[in-house]
Amino acid sequence: MKKAFPVIIAGLIYILLPSFGCQKEGKENDNDNSVQADTVTIILDTTITYQTIDGFGFFGAQNVWWSNQDLYSQEWADKVINDLGITIWRNEYYSEESGNDTNWQTQLPVVKGLAETAQRAGVELKMIFSVWSPPSSLKCKIENDQRLSGTPHPEGLKNGGALDPAKYEDFAVWLKKGIQQYKDAGVDLYAVSFQNEPLFVEPYNSCVYRPAWYVEAIDSVIPRVKETFPQIRFFGAENMLGMEGGKDRQWFYSQAISDNPMAMKYLDIWAVHGYQDGLVPTATSEHAGLWQTFRNDYGNGKPIWMTETSGYNDLWLGQKGPNGNHLSGAFDLAMTIHASLYFGHVAAWLWWQGSEMNGITDESIMQGTQKTGKKYAVCKHYFRYIRPGAKMVKVDYQDMDSVLVSAFVRNGSMAMVLLNLAKSSRVLVFKGTGIPHDAEMIVTSSSETLADKGQIDIGKISLPPESVVTLISK
Repeated sequence: MKKAFPVIIAGLIYILLPSFGCQKEGKENDNDNSVQADTVTIILDTTITYQTIDGFGFFGAQNVWWSNQDLYSQEWADKVINDLGITIWRNEYYSEESGNDTNWQTQLPVVKGLAETAQRAGVELKMIFSVWSPPSSLKCKIENDQRLSGTPHPEGLKNGGALDPAKYEDFAVWLKKGIQQYKDAGVDLYAVSFQNEPLFVEPYNSCVYRPAWYVEAIDSVIPRVKETFPQIRFFGAENMLGMEGGKDRQWFYSQAISDNPMAMKYLDIWAVHGYQDGLVPTATSEHAGLWQTFRNDYGNGKPIWMTETSGYNDLWLGQKGPNGNHLSGAFDLAMTIHASLYFGHVAAWLWWQGSEMNGITDESIMQGTQKTGKKYAVCKHYFRYIRPGAKMVKVDYQDMDSVLVSAFVRNGSMAMVLLNLAKSSRVLVFKGTGIPHDAEMIVTSSSETLADKGQIDIGKISLPPESVVTLISK
């Protein structure tokens, strides 16, 4: 969700109970009072695999679209493709009318630049788009929770309104035009969402769907688009993880889709956003349970994507808010990515606005090509080393209170990301099948950022306190 005001994060829990457990301290030696590392046993079973990774990425250009400046540079494209390692790029599909943030001619150099950079690098970059609002001419007014077909929404693109059910054919034609624009630019668009966050009325581009309206649109619009573009995938409903996987479930798009056989046929990919309400990120401690519930209830063989989150500051361990609450930092972000992969079996994970030019904000992970920080590093631990086509393998570990582990295999290589939540080191003991002999070790912590430790004997791996470690074995 595009946000035009500061993010205030309240009530996040840093001590991870009950989903991840509490932090476990190292043992103290009575003789010299030094802290000695505990040992954690990790059991791999590479014969059991789960989701296949589609990719990792973010939304938008080098700067926000609505700035209309500093939107692209070759240095930035090289940075995000060849260093950060994005393999999915999300964009907004705008109607060509006055009052919009930007237009296709402004977006086109960014689309072509990223596509050409990825092609030169041999990177499979999936481009996707979401719709924030259909063209004003296709929207109708909502009154008393009913769509007034034929009565235009008085505020055009902004402040909600609904897609007029009498104009599904026109909407499908407009979507096909957008897909064709990418094709004319040399890009086969991978997937489309016909509505970003359909619950919310927002002062920026937005459009409201009740769950029944959303299902009706799936049944009416998607088959029309696929008549022309049979290979295009549709993802949705891009509502909040906390709502779709939570206890209240008062806005339940996933259930409405599941209850409709045609909608289940036409929707290709489940997609949710990692927020409570479109603004505040879901509390770190809640992600594991929410993801497991969502996967168990709605997996049904379809890939699951997380297509937007933000609201994390760039401090490693976050900071205290004005009310003494915990404001999530980069290490919290690492835990939430882990939860989506390990408990949700997500196949794709995307940040919101990847880059801004006015600094690293709670909504971005980099300042153009000028500055990167801890959030960029956390993302790179996953984006750069877990590539499309990788499969997550079964991992068990005895001390989930202090160490979190996910492992992926692809073309005979393995990438493993480990988080040490404890304030002391953890020594790893590996058991099971498919264990490599050694691995390149990349470390980020409060004191190090993407530190390359070189090739390390797998039997001599020690995780620094409160760290993210990626092991790459070839």
